[in-house]
Amino acid sequence: MRKTGEELEKIKKKLGVDTLYSYSRLDCWRTSKYEYMLRYVKHEKPLAEKKSAYAWLGGIAHDIIESAYKGEIEQREMKYKFHQGWTEAIDLIGIKFNRNDPDKNRKLEEAYNENMKAFFTFYQMLPYKVKTELFLLTKISNNIYVQGYADAIFQDADGNVVVCDWKTSRKYTKKEMRSHSHQLAIYCEALRQKGVPAERIKACFCFLKYAKVKFTQKNGKVVESIS
Repeated sequence: MRKTGEELEKIKKKLGVDTLYSYSRLDCWRTSKYEYMLRYVKHEKPLAEKKSAYAWLGGIAHDIIESAYKGEIEQREMKYKFHQGWTEAIDLIGIKFNRNDPDKNRKLEEAYNENMKAFFTFYQMLPYKVKTELFLLTKISNNIYVQGYADAIFQDADGNVVVCDWKTSRKYTKKEMRSHSHQLAIYCEALRQKGVPAERIKACFCFLKYAKVKFTQKNGKVVESIS
């Protein structure tokens, strides 16, 4: 559950700091000083029509998964909920994947919609007690703390505490994986600071648009691929 402004103020007072940094704020500074100025200095919010379809629909997907693990909806309702979100974002508001190329945008829409419908149709809930949107606070130095909300945290059958980050974007290359893992690393450190042994902490991405497909060739060899 998200912390209220009052709760965050109490945390800051207890820690003796003026600011609790978010990973998105730190990453914004790292990637674009101009965007940082617009967001965190001038406090300008991006207009809905300028927001990426990936970000918009990713938020919808996260909310659906969270609702399912909280028991607010059943697994069979997930696909329908995504259809509702898609209709609002794409058909009514007109959010685009690519505003400069209508043909490319149409192809991206079709592929994304089919992939996500497949995910919500066939997804099997994890057989563990899953905590979603769990608030984590990481101490970086005496006066710098990073706050965040982990998509999902659970203890697996081997006793490991697993931090999972749902991703609705394309899967990362090995080179990209390292640069996109900073947030997970911060969450893992937060768990270590809370007393979880480092060797028992695991982290992973779950790319919702992809599935592992296993098939048997004519020669009897079993082959796996990600598609």
